[in-house]
Amino acid sequence: IPPFTENPDAAAPVRIVRNAGNSKATGFELQSELTVTDMFSVGGSVVYSDTKFQKGAYDGSTATQCALEKENGDIVAAPGCQIIEITRGNGSKAWVSSLEGKRPQRSVKLQWNLYANADIPINNDWNLTGRVDVSYTGPAYMNQINTSYFGERTLTNLRVGLESDTYSLSVWANNLFNIGYVANTI
Repeated sequence: IPPFTENPDAAAPVRIVRNAGNSKATGFELQSELTVTDMFSVGGSVVYSDTKFQKGAYDGSTATQCALEKENGDIVAAPGCQIIEITRGNGSKAWVSSLEGKRPQRSVKLQWNLYANADIPINNDWNLTGRVDVSYTGPAYMNQINTSYFGERTLTNLRVGLESDTYSLSVWANNLFNIGYVANTI
């Protein structure tokens, strides 16, 4: 079997997403930083992106998950799936998963972060530095057909240190509150 295939019955099909229609993304991004004093600054950003496949987009690699054959030979969509009939390049027909109205996998609709920085002189040579940031990532689908997803997550990170022109000593914590989130699945 070739590495790229339009055969949804292949032993190990490689995903080929057909976007014969189009996909549409609407949204905005905003970022800002404010220097409160010479020693303190705050900032943040927000991203909103509503991306969806439009009419004609399909995923042939999930046909065996979504197109079910009944005993009488009829093809029906599995729960959570939409299917469409397509004509392949060789003229044969196939039922594939429609992506119309679905979000691309791992695309996040809403993300934001907030942070505060400090750079406080201790003496002529050393500064006490620090940063705290909180970031939010909204839920995202982990497959193209939008049947399973990762939940939202909010992480808090912290860094505190001493710095000079020559040296830097810092301690930091990623995911300060040690909250567990699903990062991947198979």
